[in-house]
Amino acid sequence: MKPGDRVLCLVSGFFSSRFKDMVLRAKGVPKVVERLDGRGFMGKEVEKLVKRDNFKAIAIAHVETSTGVASYIDEIGEVALKHGVKLLVDAVASLGAMDVRVDKWGITICGSCSQKGIGAPPGCTLIAVNKQFVEELEKRDHDVPTFYGDLKMWLNVVRDPENYHSTQPTSLVYAVDEALNMIFEEGLENRFKRHEVIAEAIRAAIRASGLRIFAKKGFEANTVTTVHKPDNLDSVKLRSEIECLGVVIARGSGPFRYTTFRIGHMGWITPSDTLALVSSLQLTLRRMGCNPKRDMVKAALEVLASSTLR
Repeated sequence: MKPGDRVLCLVSGFFSSRFKDMVLRAKGVPKVVERLDGRGFMGKEVEKLVKRDNFKAIAIAHVETSTGVASYIDEIGEVALKHGVKLLVDAVASLGAMDVRVDKWGITICGSCSQKGIGAPPGCTLIAVNKQFVEELEKRDHDVPTFYGDLKMWLNVVRDPENYHSTQPTSLVYAVDEALNMIFEEGLENRFKRHEVIAEAIRAAIRASGLRIFAKKGFEANTVTTVHKPDNLDSVKLRSEIECLGVVIARGSGPFRYTTFRIGHMGWITPSDTLALVSSLQLTLRRMGCNPKRDMVKAALEVLASSTLR
């Protein structure tokens, strides 16, 4: 990005709202379109936005971790290719657990991490760029504001590891390598299906409880579910009580910190983990006087029993 470049920042929660600050730090011009009603973004509406302005790039989160909302990156990629706009995708909460196709979807730069869908310890940034962007990097004749994050310097290291840019977190690289071995041993399609079934089991349990899921139908992520908190439910106490049963759930983030809680279901989560989570949540809700409308465990079991997951 060069100073003055216009970037369409598509915001579906707290983490994607940071795109604006990133663009400003690079002296670009952000155009923020915010959607905080549980819907992600689709191709047709993004195309309308692109036609209204001369954008250099589109920045979007595949899965917004704070709201559990997923956007249709495949459709948006078609729009970006059609109009010659770069597509920058945050795949932090999707890569390794949901399908992400950098080349096929027309993604220019895809960024992720080691600790979520990949299931390794945190500490490694995973970046994929397309061929056109590599060619632009090679031709770049100016410095960028960040030294450590200068992708042109990292490109030299990727091509020849003996080139030095900074000390590598060797133990973490080995951990990511082993996590990838485990992923390919499971098989990508099997892995994506496991996340899909477990996500639907958790959503079925939440619906049975009478609580509301933040993401609207069709925009639910298969890696994290954000739940609206009833006014009479103390979310701090909820997290504390369920942790006593050996289960950890997360508080809300950003503007949803006090009105939601989040359930992560990515990486190496199994059907038995899912049932432990659901039963612990049901027990905790009952103890706190927030009685589920229907049996949450039964709702989750019905989804799991209809699948072939082991």
